Amino acid sequence: MARDYEFAEFVGARYRALVRTGLLMTGDADHAEDLARSALIKTYLARGRLRAPATAEAYTRRTLVRLALRAKQRRWTAEFAARGNPGDGTGAAAAPLWPGPDDVAVDVRRALAALPSGQRAVIVLRYLDDQSEEDTARLLNIPLGTVQSRAARGLVSLRQAGLLDLEGGRHADDRQVRALLSRAAQLPYDIPPPVAPLVQVARRTRRLHIAGSVLAIVVIVAAAFVLPPSLSALVPTSVGGSPTHPHVPDRPSAWMLSQYSWSALARSPLGARSDPLLAWTGSKLLELGGTKNGVTQNDGAAFDPRTERWALIAPVKGDVSFSDAVGVWTGRELFVTNGQTASCPGVGPVSGCLPRAGLYNPTTNRWTTTLLPRQLEGLDLAGAAWTGRNVVVAGINAAHNKLGVAAYASRTGRWRMITPRLPRRHPA
Repeated sequence: MARDYEFAEFVGARYRALVRTGLLMTGDADHAEDLARSALIKTYLARGRLRAPATAEAYTRRTLVRLALRAKQRRWTAEFAARGNPGDGTGAAAAPLWPGPDDVAVDVRRALAALPSGQRAVIVLRYLDDQSEEDTARLLNIPLGTVQSRAARGLVSLRQAGLLDLEGGRHADDRQVRALLSRAAQLPYDIPPPVAPLVQVARRTRRLHIAGSVLAIVVIVAAAFVLPPSLSALVPTSVGGSPTHPHVPDRPSAWMLSQYSWSALARSPLGARSDPLLAWTGSKLLELGGTKNGVTQNDGAAFDPRTERWALIAPVKGDVSFSDAVGVWTGRELFVTNGQTASCPGVGPVSGCLPRAGLYNPTTNRWTTTLLPRQLEGLDLAGAAWTGRNVVVAGINAAHNKLGVAAYASRTGRWRMITPRLPRRHPA
């Protein structure tokens, strides 16, 4: 109950501000509310690791912005067509659902619509949400210099649209932009935060998420060990056709374990963070990602117990994020993915930014990537398992009762969908 009470207070305090951000990010009133609700529900599900209010607020804002950047419908032409009289040949006005207090507000929204998504995100975070350049860089997971260049280009575009004084300096521009965005993001007073409905939906989503995760893990275990006919071709076989298994070293006895002792590791160069992804390669301990001040980190380090030293590993490239990721060691590489398009916002069209998995080879200290099957899009990945030859990944979408299971052959770099057929009316 304490969890629900804290969440209800958080919704009441932050809902309208989130909708304002969503409105300027997407230009669509209904979409703005949907984004705010989705971000708040995701915050509820992650509440266990977001203890400080500031951490929860940063997580919610980052989630909303990334959901907005990943949206498929990006153009605002339906909401903000060129104004003109219906019969004068200049185009009929399509009145937005929330038209704003005056024409200036509509002009600001139209100018934001013309900006590339990355510039728009920076402008909204910097001048509506009053985030610093450093906080904006962390929220968008981009370099500080990129934030500065996008903000500068965005201000040039707003000045060319006639919204800023031609002779204004930086401080004058900042004040004008903040005033303009605040004016364009004004909401009607009759939009109360849907506290009670959101608490109920968040509770139900959490129960479905837990149940679905358990089921997906069961499916993975079944796929890895029971091996139904659909998976038989994926198992390495000997010449005679019988399955072969990699050599498993003898496990230590109870007496051997009793001779071991605990010792503290040297401090990781990554610093303090929560929920990092950890993996043991057989000779080194890998630490990847984690959450720091509500922001997902995408760096990593390796600890060598022989030398008792840490070393930073190569940065991951491409659309691979460690936020809510699943991972498994294959004996040669670490397979990591979260099935989300988290690293592409602002780089190019969203349609060209597809979820990828990263494979890290500690011997060469290099990453490679592979595109995930399209059938896994929109699923929350619940787990990954190594069969000895293939990585099996399972994901669910509890809201739409959808399950997806895929196998990745590391030797050939190919994917194969192996989603089992569930009984009718069986929940995914």
